Amino acid sequence: MKRAKTPVNAFLFFLFSLTFFLPVFPEGRTRPASAEAQPRNSLDQQIIDFNGDGISDIAVYSLQDQTLYRKGLTRQVHPRQYEFPLPLFGDFNGDGKTDTAYFDKGYWLIVGHLLTHLGAKGDLPVPGDYDGDGKTDLATWNPDTGIWTLRDQAPVRWGEPTDVPVPLDFDGDGKADIAVWRPADGNWYIRYQGGNSDVIQCGMSGDIPVPGDYDGDGKTNPAVWRPSDGNWYIMDSKKKISVSTCGTQGDFPVPGDYNGDGKMDIAIWRPKEGQWYIKDQQNIIFGEPQDIPMTWNVWILWTKKLLPLSSKN
Repeated sequence: MKRAKTPVNAFLFFLFSLTFFLPVFPEGRTRPASAEAQPRNSLDQQIIDFNGDGISDIAVYSLQDQTLYRKGLTRQVHPRQYEFPLPLFGDFNGDGKTDTAYFDKGYWLIVGHLLTHLGAKGDLPVPGDYDGDGKTDLATWNPDTGIWTLRDQAPVRWGEPTDVPVPLDFDGDGKADIAVWRPADGNWYIRYQGGNSDVIQCGMSGDIPVPGDYDGDGKTNPAVWRPSDGNWYIMDSKKKISVSTCGTQGDFPVPGDYNGDGKMDIAIWRPKEGQWYIKDQQNIIFGEPQDIPMTWNVWILWTKKLLPLSSKN
């Protein structure tokens, strides 16, 4: 179904502003015992799961309304202008649910949680679970210098200005790796948390990176979607590439685990129809043509001008 619009008023803005200063990380809070006992699944960092049921939630963002519309859940209104207009996502408190955040010139506004600082104007936010503790860590990457700034870790230089950051767990150790995909040569440059590095060829200029754990082995697969032919090129752990077709020029790639089987599903969102086409699953209608569908890295793709909308829309 189409999402409904909501007017924004001054009172709502006041209430929303207060949420940035509510302390929701009280001292002594721990993750649930079941979560502590299990290794972190790389898929947790690759899907948007607002209610913690292990299934990707469908959501769209309206720049016009400054509202995040979540299918089956309450909408979130954000009546402010930020350096990055699109929301960021991550499980910043380790409760197994995806939190919404905004980045503004080095300030992180985690909705309903806190206001904190890391980075500076011009940095690209690249949150991820870099230490494997089950919580999304604050991190930034500066395209001009290639410097990755991670809280409680030494800065790392990795990448070039035209690269696309893809900070996910490529080796299955439960920690996000510092990594970039380079459109110019189609290479994935990965710096593992253990200190080793790797270069993997998958994709070419004009592709959109869509990494994810598509085979359920606990490791992120390098993958790209090619708008020109609608093909998804996915590399497995043996460095063999499989090809699947889903989508066409003008669509948005929206991979996620939409059936909860622990594997990333191939999916696209078609703006003119507001329809989510999930490969081998039932299609879902949600959103309007001017909306932007939400994925774990939507703000990165937006900033790098890889989405079929300009950053000024």
